[in-house]
Order: sequence, then structure tokens, then C-alpha cells
Amino acid sequence: MSFAKKIMKIDLPQIAGVAAFFCILPFFLPRTLSIQVLFYGLLALAFDIMYGYGHLLSFGHALLFGAGAYGAAISFNFLTGNPIASISVGIAFAVVIAALIGPIALRKRDPYFSLVLMAFNVFFYQLFVAPLAPWTGSDMGLTITKIESFGILNFSNKTFLYYTMILLSIVLMILTKLFMKSRFGALLVATSESERKVESLGYSSFRVKYYSLLFSAFLSGISGALFATFLGYSGIDFVSPTFNIMIVFIALIGGSGTFLGPFIGSFIYLALSYSLTVVLGWHSSVYLDGIIGLVIIIVMLRFRGGLYRYLYKVVKDVYVSEPIR
Repeated sequence: MSFAKKIMKIDLPQIAGVAAFFCILPFFLPRTLSIQVLFYGLLALAFDIMYGYGHLLSFGHALLFGAGAYGAAISFNFLTGNPIASISVGIAFAVVIAALIGPIALRKRDPYFSLVLMAFNVFFYQLFVAPLAPWTGSDMGLTITKIESFGILNFSNKTFLYYTMILLSIVLMILTKLFMKSRFGALLVATSESERKVESLGYSSFRVKYYSLLFSAFLSGISGALFATFLGYSGIDFVSPTFNIMIVFIALIGGSGTFLGPFIGSFIYLALSYSLTVVLGWHSSVYLDGIIGLVIIIVMLRFRGGLYRYLYKVVKDVYVSEPIR
């Protein structure tokens, strides 16, 4: 099948709808929050590749996101102000970390996979806080001091940069859809059902999971690198082990094993957090976790499989429980 035919089969209206939504979102929410919704949605999508399609619960995607953000920020400050080079460093940092810990984490399925990733996440978090503090800024985070313009990209113009980030995100969404629709995507779903059957067909279930983890790390790393570039800052919270809880919540609210679910979950989670902050002020931190937990309970009990699957059922009049590729 030609590349053009593959592109035509990846639900372009879905991607166009997501892009249009984020184009108008800054008219209702602050631009920084809008870009946060976008990149947290991409991060949750990266997490969902492993969880929703491979049934491998990850508590380490905060590490991959933070690695991308810090890799880019450190490169900007200490190596080069070239945005392409620095963002590439962030992506490479995330993918290399996944490449190194993948063979250890993928030896067995859950809970081994989850706990190994969490252990590495804690290790790197402590590494960033203390031993690497001169480069990471410890718990104060790292402010990017120099970003050069790249061609027509003026990184001081946040409005122009925001819409450029949307264009880059469209490319990432297309790549993710191509992965989901590919043979590898089908094999990843198959490994979640029976690794023995995948092996009997002549494929290595380990390689399928390993390459899927690398692609998930690429998507996580570039999300972190682009987000840090837009903010001009990389915070220690990006690599915090507790950040994984938010990622899981976002995926579950929107609907795991779906393409649009992570973006729906990201919008609901962050818009709710922002609304509580505006209404309740500093008191919001006291109630936020409890309200988010209540939302999770309602979604799990009332909207089986997440909000996207419920909306899909309303439109198509059929409930789909398996991953939607």
C-alpha cells in the first residue's frame, strides 16, 4: 500500500477536529493553559499506547516527558540556542532512557513493568534534584535563557509559536495514527490478548512491546521538549513520580484505548483545575484532588470505558470495548 493510501485511512477528520479545537481554545482559556492541554493530551496518548493498546500500565511516562523537557532546556542553556538541535536532544534523551530500561521492564507484564518504571522514575527524580542540580536547577526548575530564532520562527512571539506548535502536533498525531493502523499496532493489541499466539505467528512479542515503548518514549519526549520550549522553562514537577497519577487520570477520564480520549481527558482535567483555581483561589489546592477523584469515580461508574467510548456509543449506537485503532 502506498504512503498516500495509508494517510487516507488514518481518520484525518479526527485530527483536523482536534487541530481546530486547539486553534479556538485560546479564545476561552489562557494560551499557556491551552498549550498545556495539547501537550498533556499528547503525553496521555503516549501513555495510552502502552496501556490502552498493550495493557501495560506505566508509572514512568512522567520520566520520559521530563527527560524531553530537561534535555531540551539543558541543551538550550549549555550547548546551543538552536531550537531544532535542542528539541532533538530532548527527544533523544527520552528515547535513550526508554531503550535502556525497556529490556529490564519488559521481562514480565504487570505489576513488574509498572513497578520497574516507577523505580526508575524515582531514581531519575532524585538525580535531577541533587547530583545534577547545577544543570537542572534542582527543585526550582531550569529557566531557558537563550532560544534562537529558526527561519521564520520567532520564539519571542508566543501567538505565532502557539499555532506552530499545533502544526507540529498534527504531524505527531498523524504519526501516531499510522502506528496504530500499522501491523505493529495490531501486534501490540494482540500481545495484550495472548503473547503465545503472537509468538506462534513468527513474531517476537518482546520486540513488539519494546519498539512500541520506544515510539511511546519518542512521543512523550517530543511533547516534553516542545512544552518546555514554549514555556521557556522546565520544572521538576515534569519528572515527579506523582505526575504519573495525573497522566493515568487523564487517560481514564477520556477513555483508554482510543485516539481522542486522551485529549478529552486532558481538557476536562486541566479546565476543571483552572476553574477551581479561579473560583476558589488558593483554597482550590485543598479540594482539587478530592473533586478530581470524584470525577474519576463518576466516569468509571456512569461512563463505562471513559467519555469518548460513551460518546461513540451515543453516535454509533454500539459500545466498543476493545481498542479503537
